[in-house]
Amino acid sequence: MTPSLADPIPVTSDHLADAQSHNVAQADTEEQAITQAPLTMEPEDTAPPESAAAVASPSPSVPTGPINFATLDFASMSPQDLEQLYIASINQNTDKFVQSQAGGMQAVRKNTRTQSIYAPPTLPSPSNGLSWDNHPNTMSVHLENIRLTKPVSNIAVRFSFRHHKVKTNVAAYPDGLREIKHKFECNYHSLLFDYLKVDIYEGGFFGSHLGRAHIRLSRLPQVLGDIEHTYSLNHRKAHRSPKLAGKDIGEITIGFSFIGGRRSKRLDRSESIGSNPADASSSGRSRSDSEYLGVHDMDTPEQRADAEEIMELYKRAQVEHADEFGGSQFDETRSVISMRTTGSARSSTGSGKKKRRPTLISENTLLGLKELSELTSAFFGTGWKLTKPEIARSALFVQKYYMKYHPNPRTNDVVTDERQIRVACYFLNYAMAAYGSLILNYFGYGKGYLRDALRLKMDSNTAREHLGLGKGDMLAWNFELELFKPQFYICRDPKLNAIVIVIRGTWNLHECVVDMTGDYEPFSHGYAHKGFLRCAQYLEVNYLDRIKAWVQQYKCSAVYLSAHSLGAGVASLFTMILQSHIPEFRTMSGNPRFKLKCYNIATPPCVNAELCKEFEPYIETYINENDLVPRASWGAVCDFRDLIITANGLLNDKKLTTQERMDRLAEHHTNLKDSNEHPKVYIPGKIFYLYKTSRVHSSSTQRPPKQDEIDDDALTGNPLVDDITPHYLVERSSKELFCNIQFKTNFLWHHLPNKYDSGLRKAHDYLQDNRQQKQ
Repeated sequence: MTPSLADPIPVTSDHLADAQSHNVAQADTEEQAITQAPLTMEPEDTAPPESAAAVASPSPSVPTGPINFATLDFASMSPQDLEQLYIASINQNTDKFVQSQAGGMQAVRKNTRTQSIYAPPTLPSPSNGLSWDNHPNTMSVHLENIRLTKPVSNIAVRFSFRHHKVKTNVAAYPDGLREIKHKFECNYHSLLFDYLKVDIYEGGFFGSHLGRAHIRLSRLPQVLGDIEHTYSLNHRKAHRSPKLAGKDIGEITIGFSFIGGRRSKRLDRSESIGSNPADASSSGRSRSDSEYLGVHDMDTPEQRADAEEIMELYKRAQVEHADEFGGSQFDETRSVISMRTTGSARSSTGSGKKKRRPTLISENTLLGLKELSELTSAFFGTGWKLTKPEIARSALFVQKYYMKYHPNPRTNDVVTDERQIRVACYFLNYAMAAYGSLILNYFGYGKGYLRDALRLKMDSNTAREHLGLGKGDMLAWNFELELFKPQFYICRDPKLNAIVIVIRGTWNLHECVVDMTGDYEPFSHGYAHKGFLRCAQYLEVNYLDRIKAWVQQYKCSAVYLSAHSLGAGVASLFTMILQSHIPEFRTMSGNPRFKLKCYNIATPPCVNAELCKEFEPYIETYINENDLVPRASWGAVCDFRDLIITANGLLNDKKLTTQERMDRLAEHHTNLKDSNEHPKVYIPGKIFYLYKTSRVHSSSTQRPPKQDEIDDDALTGNPLVDDITPHYLVERSSKELFCNIQFKTNFLWHHLPNKYDSGLRKAHDYLQDNRQQKQ
């Protein structure tokens, strides 16, 4: 009998075993021989080719001889053409200046910047000396030389980086401000995305603005050592007028010096004692906690004092938890992955030297709001100025472009076994229960708004009844409001003999701040979303040992994680942390085949490609049609901002038709995606795409379609896809297909958990009916 949409789809350990054994691609004996709580079906691995960064090639629209800016058509140029034109103009002006100063001081050097703005050199590689544990944290800048076409006697310079601004005193032109250095805090995210803005002012009380230079850090040829670079000065309104853009104002040479670099020495995850206790015994001694935290590898006395203070808090936590959980193994099982981050994560623990006085807003919240303001300032302070009507008009045009030119990419590798979808629905019930009794009733699974609201612990009791759990099976229910602390619950599922960790998605202002704190934070041998990483660190510090104790107490055979939206990003990172503790879980449970698996819905991009590939066996993610959240990484948002700016320029060009604007925007979007100018983070694990398919042009009526309403060009050769009846399918996909925003009308509607629930159930019923008809 086919389950109705109003009833939960039952899943037992037998269903999980069936789904696991159905996948013939799993050759590992350990992955197949589960008897108590095995994993669901693992699809065959797909390894789509990585898109190489495109290199800008010479274009016929860029003049090769002397440049006459008055005759150029800037609107018809691609970003690559504009970049080549910019470099050519610098070289032309530099040649004129050097010739005019022949025999004199060689103040301005030939521009040394690379010919392409793409493939940022700040990505770790053997050529630039960067690694995940070695990147600068302070940037020192100074004015090396300046040349102005306007005669002036005194100047002042303002350096702006993120929300920090430094303006120099008035000094004589041109040598008065040379070698005066200014320092700015700089993290890895800044090296990838941020700009340094330099403004030149005429000295005096009525001094006017002379010129401006925007310097993208990722376009520097290197970020280690001392660098000198020459840039053309532009008018501050050059982005609005081609005439002002071609005005020769002068040049400025900036000196950069990146300071800091290597963080404290830390172990690789494979070398963690928590990951492999046998390694500690073979070495002849156990490493102390201070060695894990890198206390002995600090460079300055101040850093050592900070680390020692962290150690005191760390040891105090050991004592507090030892009585309850028998902390004999506490020292040896602490993961070190989450500790391999920059100093911002350390600050969030409240372990600074000076204790702040109690305030209305907690120190942790103030820290998060400060970081968010810096990130917002960096995003909007890159030189583009559009009015609100211009942004709205451009956004509507971009939306039309997405609807016409940017369909959702498909693989047509359809999941044909309904048992895998049944397992996904089962864990989706856990994720929906985290939203509380009122939302669960809205989804159609409660027992009435009034009945569920008029009782004690209404949310936890409603969730427990919905999941069919006993009172003793709800192990933890923690929904306290605090920034960078996830809202979650932990329970024991007797049917699966497993511990299930469920993290709620975005539901309040605190979680919105976590979502928007999207800096790329170094994590393990890659980087991750900073807000999600801090939430995962909270779970590790406060609940990792409890989870181990529960596994040992109930002799569980698996730990499952399930989450939606923000919670899915946190669950993915916490799964990566738990993976290093699988040997301990197997020892505590007495089960050598102990399993770890994470079932996520609408996971936002949160880690780099290398970590995605590494943790594919442990994480599954389901994405619904036009859902915006799984596509919204910081790099994708920067690409979208670029599209808005380009669309505004195309709309201001009255000579172009609508079709020409669409074509040029499509070409620019293609170049933008291929360039990788804004590096992306990706969705971790294996990805499954849920969508509604139909070859009928209009499916608004219930009558059978006429022949002229059927789109024969949409045939794929797969009978499940080519069926003209509108139906839902789930297909195997890849992370590369979800690294760009799909700005369509229903992008928020498709993100709701009940839309995932309805679509998965309909896909399950369609496959089940199709199988029964064949029998």
